[in-house]
Amino acid sequence: MTPEADGEPGDRVGDLLARALPAGPEPDANRLARSRALSLAAFAEPPPTSPRRTRPMTHLLRLAGGLVAAGLALFALTYQSPPSPDPLRQALDGVAAGGRHFRLAEESRTLDLFSRADDLRFEETAERYTIVRGDAAYAVDEAANRFTPLAAAERDRLRADGWDVRASKVVAATPREGGTTYRLDPPAEVDLDAAGQFVALRRYAAGRLVATLTLLANAPAADEKFALKDTLSEDGRVGKVTDVQGLASVKPVGATRFTPLRPNTLVMPGDWVQVDGRGANAVTVRLLPEATLVAGPGTLVEVLKPTRVRLLQGEIEVTPTKGTPVELLGPGDTTLTLSERGFYRLAGDKVARVPADPVWLKSLKGASVNESLGSLVAQVDGRAVPLTVGVHKVTVEVRDQIARTTVEETFVNNTPTTLEGVFHFPLPQDASIAGFAMWIGNEKVEADVVEKQRAREIFETILREKRDPGLLEWAGGNLFKARVFPIFGHSEKRISITYTQVLPAVGGKVRYSYALQSEMLRLHPLKDLSVTLTVNSALPLKGVSSPTHPCRAAFAGTSAKLEFAAQEYTPTRDFEAVIELADAAPAVALIPHRRGSDGYFLLQVTPPAPPQSGRELVSSDAPLSLMIWCDTSASIDAGQRRAQAALAGALLTALTPKDTFNLAATDVETLFAFGKPTAATPENVGAARDFLAKRASLGWSDLDRGLTAVLGQSALNTHVVYLGDGIAGTVE
Repeated sequence: MTPEADGEPGDRVGDLLARALPAGPEPDANRLARSRALSLAAFAEPPPTSPRRTRPMTHLLRLAGGLVAAGLALFALTYQSPPSPDPLRQALDGVAAGGRHFRLAEESRTLDLFSRADDLRFEETAERYTIVRGDAAYAVDEAANRFTPLAAAERDRLRADGWDVRASKVVAATPREGGTTYRLDPPAEVDLDAAGQFVALRRYAAGRLVATLTLLANAPAADEKFALKDTLSEDGRVGKVTDVQGLASVKPVGATRFTPLRPNTLVMPGDWVQVDGRGANAVTVRLLPEATLVAGPGTLVEVLKPTRVRLLQGEIEVTPTKGTPVELLGPGDTTLTLSERGFYRLAGDKVARVPADPVWLKSLKGASVNESLGSLVAQVDGRAVPLTVGVHKVTVEVRDQIARTTVEETFVNNTPTTLEGVFHFPLPQDASIAGFAMWIGNEKVEADVVEKQRAREIFETILREKRDPGLLEWAGGNLFKARVFPIFGHSEKRISITYTQVLPAVGGKVRYSYALQSEMLRLHPLKDLSVTLTVNSALPLKGVSSPTHPCRAAFAGTSAKLEFAAQEYTPTRDFEAVIELADAAPAVALIPHRRGSDGYFLLQVTPPAPPQSGRELVSSDAPLSLMIWCDTSASIDAGQRRAQAALAGALLTALTPKDTFNLAATDVETLFAFGKPTAATPENVGAARDFLAKRASLGWSDLDRGLTAVLGQSALNTHVVYLGDGIAGTVE
């Protein structure tokens, strides 16, 4: 069959190379029969050594034409023949013997192929390629920081094992400068050098050149050509926000508005991360695989890749992963290659390293908890020593968007002394504590909720009696702590904590995240880690998967289960699961909960899915008209005013100069920052925030008159946002 008859455009290359063997004279029948008998006898014997997989390059000249799903040309050399003195056959045998670097040029594309043992790399560009490595295959787009695992069928097509050999007829062998050119039928040419080594193959159709295969290097490629970089991810992220203090926001490539950040927000290639300059604001981003970026007040940074960031304004701390430097770009062609932790500030047109940490950074680190898995710090010889984690078991139950996480872990006392310690556990910022328990011997003792002072009295009484108390207290922010006693020598203390959280649904997907990365585990790996996540949904599920860890998965209709387990394990990524719904979630959902004759309910309101899947981002569509109405009466205390100012700042910094806004402050009277709605320029936004900051909390709230005044300045398309406690001090 000719390539034209095949109907597949890529088959023209495969057909050429499959026929690239010369046709010799008719074989002697008797000799052929003897050879066949010897071959059959040889194959009847067991092989003297263990079988090896056929090397992919053994099939390189078959060049199985056609385009693979990854968009790459697929080819393989196939040649099977007894030894022959024919120079062309010997050259093809030499090509099949080991690793090579080839270039395939077609009319519309150029593709490089690298080989090494059982590994292949099909390369369109240095940043876009496909790797076949052992039993796995991946399509990689480094510009998008994304890799996509390929199915087994696609992997097998790339590897292209096969023994269908069709010989092409040698029309002529013509000497040329530096070697010989063989002209074949169907129309093709093979070049050998003076030593009889393969150089190139060209194929023709209708009298024109349609494909050229050229040998570029006669040695296996370097190991990194076949390695999947640990800075890549399946969803294209370059990192994730792990902590936010105050106001910070993100603007993706192509967007016009900034979106306020919160923990677990994904950071994608090209994102601008901005930290508000008013107050002690900061954001921490964990870059892949384990680098850390901390941006302080007034900072604007562009995250290009996990290993490349550009400082546009302000100051940052960068802590690279060991062995993976981070490039810090500044104005012009300024580039610093960072291999150790450092603090840097943009000063004029230069990026300067600052020898001492600023006050805001010390404050941030003092308020942050580095051990996301929890820690048990005991007093050993007058020193506070964190005990190593032994077993860490995580059980997650997800019902629709409600997740209940139970963490059960043991801490190892390697000393002979009975110790007293403090257990610290940081909850996710959107979580609520639901349970706490400790094991006394082999008995699990659940904690009860009592008034704080009474709980302390009970704890001290039990402590004096040298029994095992457990007192879980809120330590501020999202941190909980518990005093633990006794921790017997050469034993493990077992503790359990449970919390619940509402998981956001974005674009038909619900994402769950559990923090695993820990500084302590770099020195002391987990003896045993297990994560089990079960899902029960009112809506049919499309799939449940983990983009961060290889999991055992089970799936059936509205239920699913993921399991991950490891021993002597040091986590390099947090555990994440993505729950994908088969149908769109209802816009409004009511989830009731009864306690006897009483109870409560959760009302979920789902906004339309954003165009950027996986992230909740402020729309960059038509211009907005926004009215922010702030209650500044005496019923709003200082803490509430700070929260009010932060929320107003988040709304205002998301606007662009194409938007219009005004800000109203209401107590007995209502005053406006501007006489009429005005453009949201940086200067006007700053003036409005100053207006709110200078407004003292006085008097009562006349909300009726305030609403009348606000509506008087609002058009039909104006969004009015009220920030206050809703308590009316006077009613007309």
